[in-house]
Amino acid sequence: MSGLRAQGSSEYLLLLSAVLVVALVAVTLISEIFPQAGGLSNYQYQSYWRAAQPFAIADAAQTGTSSITVVLQNNAAHELDVNSVSLTPASGGITVTNSSLLIFTAGQRRAVVIPGSASLPSCSGSARSVLYTVSINYDDEELTGKIQGGSLPLPADCQ
Repeated sequence: MSGLRAQGSSEYLLLLSAVLVVALVAVTLISEIFPQAGGLSNYQYQSYWRAAQPFAIADAAQTGTSSITVVLQNNAAHELDVNSVSLTPASGGITVTNSSLLIFTAGQRRAVVIPGSASLPSCSGSARSVLYTVSINYDDEELTGKIQGGSLPLPADCQ
């Protein structure tokens, strides 16, 4: 009887290893089909910025290296003055800024064009979007020079 017990153990280990190999193959195939499954997707970044306070960013698009357009919306219940909107590539590099004074009434939405630079990440080739860290310098009714940043980057769609 003791010989049969050893055979059962080895069959169990063989079956267990076969199941592990099948699971590994399945995970590999799924990760190739859905490459962003391990990280956050552009949709999650966009959802974060559309709900940001006091300024939401409804959309962002980059045209080559010449400009980036962001659509800002004032989600505050009162007027806010934007002093500058700065974007820095998440991969590192030069910061681009629009330093025009823009006055946003409560709920107002407006496109802001930020001039580009030759050192911006290129939107050519297979790139669908570029990630940027955001810094919005604004004044509200009580304080000046407030800064809104974000814990997630902003994807700018390539056009």
